[in-house]
Amino acid sequence: SANCDMLQSDVLGRPGGGNPFVDSVKGSLIFLVVLGHVVFQSETVYTSRWISAIISWIWFFHMPAFVFISGYLTNTKKVMSKQLVSCGHILFTYILMQTVLTVVYGPHDLFNYLLIPQYAMWYLPALVVWRLLGVKIITLIKNDYFLLLLSILISIGSGFVPIKVLGFQRICAFFPFFISGMILRKHGIKLERFSKYRYLSIAFLLLMFVSFMVFNRTICSGMCNIPYKNIFQLFTRFSVLIIGSIMSFAWISVTPTIKWLSYIGRKSLFVYCYHVFFIVGILPNIWIKTGINTNEILIILYATVSFVLLVILSKSALLNKILSPFK
Repeated sequence: SANCDMLQSDVLGRPGGGNPFVDSVKGSLIFLVVLGHVVFQSETVYTSRWISAIISWIWFFHMPAFVFISGYLTNTKKVMSKQLVSCGHILFTYILMQTVLTVVYGPHDLFNYLLIPQYAMWYLPALVVWRLLGVKIITLIKNDYFLLLLSILISIGSGFVPIKVLGFQRICAFFPFFISGMILRKHGIKLERFSKYRYLSIAFLLLMFVSFMVFNRTICSGMCNIPYKNIFQLFTRFSVLIIGSIMSFAWISVTPTIKWLSYIGRKSLFVYCYHVFFIVGILPNIWIKTGINTNEILIILYATVSFVLLVILSKSALLNKILSPFK
């Protein structure tokens, strides 16, 4: 278990010790990841107004916020050789997960299987690119405004490039969030300070949920995974940058520092990798093959039970060692 904690420190850029508040934020976000994926895999996402609103609400900010936290925790002072070793660990985990998911669930295209990330695995190669590119350009470009503007241009402009391999579109689309996190870390800004906006943030998050309920249209950051097919998709990506940023900071503001939530945050890589099996393996067998009609209560119940089981399994030395064999 300690071995995987070390890997997760590498992956998430924590230079040691950790920050209970930031870990709590990660813990809350990783639950939203699990819940969002459970919801998206259910038929009710197309039939229930509540579920459609939930998926839009969650997916508008949960990955932007996660990317921001990853940027915030990236140690720019770490020498490049150690950065490369750390990134090598991430790539090993990616290759391992891709291999297992491809062999077990398909598609069995062994020639291209590393180029097309399975399900949620796009985040691992993306993290490698963000860290190596981010660390390099933040040392070359001293002007924060120009750096942020450059990352936004990359985000918006990449949609015109017809490339989808290795999660290219998401890597580019979410890059400004990573850079924003690095900039805040560079200036020593503590995320805890945003807690003073807690009540305003609660009001804004509720307002956004009500908006998704009223307009009844699924629009989320998950749409940033493909090149533009129309002008609406450019608007979607731009709106994710603006509204997603505000919602991310709002979520950070309302997150409390809780010991058990901090523990989950420290195990976020474990939950992120292994939750896929609960979504693409167990979930279809329970709901589709048994003919159970899903509803809002069952969806939230399954997500919660899956999450609790993942947290319990995160104490397994064997499962941790699989993710971190070289530590």
